[in-house]
Amino acid sequence: MYVPNAGSSQEVSITTSQSLAESDTDGVTVNVISKDGGNVFKGSFFGAGSTTSMQGSNFDAGLQAAQLKAPNSLKNYYDYEGTLGGPILKDKLWFFGGSRYHGDTKYVAGMFSNQNAGDITKWTYSPDLSNQALNDEYWLTGYAKLTWQATPRNKITAYYEDALRCTTCNFGGSATASPETSGHGATHPDGLSQLTWTSPLTNRVLFEAGFSFASERWGSDPRPGFDPALINVQAVGGNFPGLSYRAPAPPTSGAGGPGEVVHWNVCQSGIHHVHARRTLHEVRGTTARRSTTARRRPGSTHSAIGLPRRNPAACPIS
Repeated sequence: MYVPNAGSSQEVSITTSQSLAESDTDGVTVNVISKDGGNVFKGSFFGAGSTTSMQGSNFDAGLQAAQLKAPNSLKNYYDYEGTLGGPILKDKLWFFGGSRYHGDTKYVAGMFSNQNAGDITKWTYSPDLSNQALNDEYWLTGYAKLTWQATPRNKITAYYEDALRCTTCNFGGSATASPETSGHGATHPDGLSQLTWTSPLTNRVLFEAGFSFASERWGSDPRPGFDPALINVQAVGGNFPGLSYRAPAPPTSGAGGPGEVVHWNVCQSGIHHVHARRTLHEVRGTTARRSTTARRRPGSTHSAIGLPRRNPAACPIS
C-alpha cells in the first residue's frame, strides 16, 4: 500500500469533480508533485508522537455492563521525517531526498492473549485478562530525486522511492481473532520509480513524457517458531462464538506478490489565449500484474461442545 510522504511533497491537488482529460478514471483524483533540489542546500525535519497518557477514554459503566472487558486505545504513535536538497552542478543538476519512519501500536478492544497459544494439546481459547491484545504497524521509507536542466527548454527528472511496510510485526489480533492468528506481515519492496521529461515549446505549448513503475508485496508469513502442526479454529458456539484462534487462518497464512503497475504517457498541452481554453493531446498506457504465492493451511471449525471438525473449504481434497 502506497503512502505519500509530506516532506517530499511540493504540492498536492485533489479533484472531486468528473474526470479531466489527463485522468484515467472518474471520481476523486489526488495528484502529488514532489519537491526538487535547488542551488542552495536546504533541509527539514519533522517529528510527532503520542502515548497512552495523552488520550481520553469513553469506557463508561454502560460499556462495562455490556461485558466489554477493555476498550480499544492507543499505546503509542510516532512519525519522523527528514529531508535534504541542494546542487550537484549549480544551475544544471540538483538532488533532493529524505526518509520517513512512522507507525503506531494500539490495544484491541475486548481481546486478550490466549493462555493456550502454541500448545498443540489444547483446543480451547483461554483469555489472559491481564494481557490485552495489541496490534502494530509501521512504514520505513526512503526516497531520492535528481533534476537535470539539460537546456533552458528541456528538463529531465528521475525519482525513486522504496518502502518497507510491516503490519502485525510484533503483535496481532482483532475483535474476532486471537493474537496467535496473526502472521508477520512484512512487505518489501514496495517501490515507485518515475522518469519524466518536460519541454515548454512556447509560452503556450508544453510537451511532456513520462514513465513510472510501481511494485508491491502483500500478505503475511507465520511468525518465527510457529508450529505448522497447529491448525486454525473457528468457534461456532460456546463462550466466544465466531472467534478465530490457535493458528493463522488458511487464506492469509502465506506471503503474496509480487505485483507491478507500469504507466507511461506522452502529451502536449496548450493554452489558446483568445478563448482562454486549454487543450490536451495525450497518449498513455498502463499495464498491471498481480500474482500470489499464498500457502493455504489446513483449517477447522470448533463446536460448542469442544469437538473440532475439519473445514473442507479451507483444505480441499483432490
